[in-house]
Amino acid sequence: MSKRRYAVHKVTIGANQSEKVTIRGNVVACIEAPTAFLLGFEDDTPSLFYQGFSVKADEGETFDYIRVENEANAPIEITLAVGFGDIRDSRLSLTGVLQANVINFPVVAEKDKPGIVPLGEHSASFTAAGGNFFHNLINPSVNVNGIIIRQLSMIAYGNWSVLAFDTVSPATAYANASKFRRVVAIGDSAEYHNMYLEAGLGVWAKQLTNQLYASINYDIL
Repeated sequence: MSKRRYAVHKVTIGANQSEKVTIRGNVVACIEAPTAFLLGFEDDTPSLFYQGFSVKADEGETFDYIRVENEANAPIEITLAVGFGDIRDSRLSLTGVLQANVINFPVVAEKDKPGIVPLGEHSASFTAAGGNFFHNLINPSVNVNGIIIRQLSMIAYGNWSVLAFDTVSPATAYANASKFRRVVAIGDSAEYHNMYLEAGLGVWAKQLTNQLYASINYDIL
């Protein structure tokens, strides 16, 4: 008989800070979080995480600690369930009238095949462009009904790099006030596939003091 067990941890993360949670396990679930944050197993590159998300280590693997990062300008407190087995939360219940927005994705047969990262109709790239200012990969003015980012990649070659998602170009070096941002350390990279970008948002990228290597491929809805 398999043994499923977990422990609940409340973690306070300072503004633009990260915290290490030392606990052994193979699965993490977020029970409560006021906003999005980043989470990674040990030294893995952290990924965007929300309340209600759960992630499990690869089959047969465990971790000894996790790292959580807060990119907001104010402290946040999150509640995590960490342990072994599968952790599921079925407490959600809905009453009254439920309103939902329907997103009509492009219907292209080749793009629906499993295991394929499709090419979008539009693309942009910067290779060896000037550094220390933001390059616009997607202009918010074209994003009227939403965009599917088929592929977005950025390499931090020689210095730190920043990806920013917002309605206007970032006003600070690290895009602190942007709706969402990703700061990439020297020698690392950021990669996204089949990601929905809500209407009105654009994408910017820059590398501090050095050249920028970034590319994007997307479909406008």
